[in-house]
Amino acid sequence: MNFMNWKDNGAGSLSRLFVVKKQTLYLLLIIFVLFTIYTEIPLYLSDTFFIPSFLTVFSIPFLFVICRKNIYKSDVSFLLKITGVLFLSAVLSPGKAYIGQKFIGILQTTVSITGGVLIFKLLEPLQKEKLKKMLFILVIALIIGSLLEVAGLIKGLSDAFRNAVYTGEYKVYENELRDIALAGFSRPKLFTSEPSLLAIGFFVVLNSWLMLDLRRTNFLLAVFATLCMLYITGSPVLIISLFVSFIMIFMRIRRTINRIYIILFCTASLAFVIMLLYLTTDLLSFFLTRWQASVRHSGTYNITSENLRMVFPYLTLIDVMRTSPLFGTGISGKELLDVYSTLPISAEQAFGNNNFAAFFIYLGTIGAVTFIYVFKKYLVRKGVKNLLLLLIIIAGLSQSMGAFESPRFWGYIFLIIGVNFKASEESPENLKNEFRAAN
Repeated sequence: MNFMNWKDNGAGSLSRLFVVKKQTLYLLLIIFVLFTIYTEIPLYLSDTFFIPSFLTVFSIPFLFVICRKNIYKSDVSFLLKITGVLFLSAVLSPGKAYIGQKFIGILQTTVSITGGVLIFKLLEPLQKEKLKKMLFILVIALIIGSLLEVAGLIKGLSDAFRNAVYTGEYKVYENELRDIALAGFSRPKLFTSEPSLLAIGFFVVLNSWLMLDLRRTNFLLAVFATLCMLYITGSPVLIISLFVSFIMIFMRIRRTINRIYIILFCTASLAFVIMLLYLTTDLLSFFLTRWQASVRHSGTYNITSENLRMVFPYLTLIDVMRTSPLFGTGISGKELLDVYSTLPISAEQAFGNNNFAAFFIYLGTIGAVTFIYVFKKYLVRKGVKNLLLLLIIIAGLSQSMGAFESPRFWGYIFLIIGVNFKASEESPENLKNEFRAAN
């Protein structure tokens, strides 16, 4: 009897050890993949041909091997359908002379979405608490790293890294004089090519953590952390992040508390934000100066980050909808903007850095609706809930970044999808049974 107990205890200990090691492996893999997405280091094979985020791309086969037991027919079917939608957008849209470029766009986007699906697969078996701790640590790491760079302690290391890995089309932000004139100090990049990419990474990680543990105290902590990073980086991206955080807490309390409490809570939260902004007058002056610079010369189409993100893409979208409303320009059909866009600027500048607008520019109404339908059907089948919240977060993220075809964009999206899935998780056993039944 004692021998049997020893065998049972030993087997149980080995089983628990295996689970712990597997959880640790998955966490390390997610951290590694997030680092590759965050930095998006390119590999140049020639002066003109390069692989964006090559570490992410090269890791896809290894992730597939690790996640192979969690990959189902529905995952493969989803990827094939998405590729089909992109293919139709390429062949049915105008500009047959650019079909080669569009096929490259299909390949890039399909590879990026495949990588995103594998990130989702890494998140599925993770324990919710472990994922929450990991994301919180990453939030703290980004804040501390940014402060250390502003203080000059790791600035040399960060600059050396980005000057070494970002070449060619990956232009390194070097407008130090502009930073000092507007913000009073050199804004941190923290191993990325520009401050806005640091802000985007913070946006994704912070709101993912908040989604996993959406409490009032965590919300206030997230608001404070966002305002700190807003002051440090001076990136308007974090204003969108702040808005997303407010939407999340509003949707949470709306389900459980009466309207009077909602009004009081939102008023108190807004007063808290205004108070912090008032105390940081330099931050208000910084954004006022940027806004004035963007608006003052709007008649001459001043090339500012605000115009490239929030003005030019939507003006271009209007032009495309007038001329090719059904299938847009086709995936990666930027060259057609030389014909479609009425803006007196280059096609690249007219396209801008806004993936929400890019989605409709590339796919048009029919392509976009079909893409959304395929995506939604896949998420519902996988048991992803709170689709409205998910849509709001993805829409907010899309306003802040470009490169629709990139592993960075789709990696972040599927991280948010995976976190959304874990946030609504109730019982691991029940979810596992439901997941298997759905597949």
